Amino acid sequence: VQMGKPDFAPEKIATAGQEKVWGRPFEVNGKTYYQLEYAIERSNGELRHDLVTVTTGRGNLYTLSVSAKATRWQKVKDLFQKVADSFVVE
Repeated sequence: VQMGKPDFAPEKIATAGQEKVWGRPFEVNGKTYYQLEYAIERSNGELRHDLVTVTTGRGNLYTLSVSAKATRWQKVKDLFQKVADSFVVE
């Protein structure tokens, strides 16, 4: 599967039930990455907030996912953003 460059801004790109999915493409050294941020309610009722970064390379899909309970998200979101932004596939 080849991922193209979508034409969307960092804004809501989907709604799953009551939850919003936010996404943005960005480039590092000519390689396109996609970052998604969303909140979900797990089957046990726990609310989680996720930040996922994906890219492709050499025929593989590479994914970095960081997640926290929604109640902790405000405390860890800046750290998680730094972690997600540091994800690079050579």
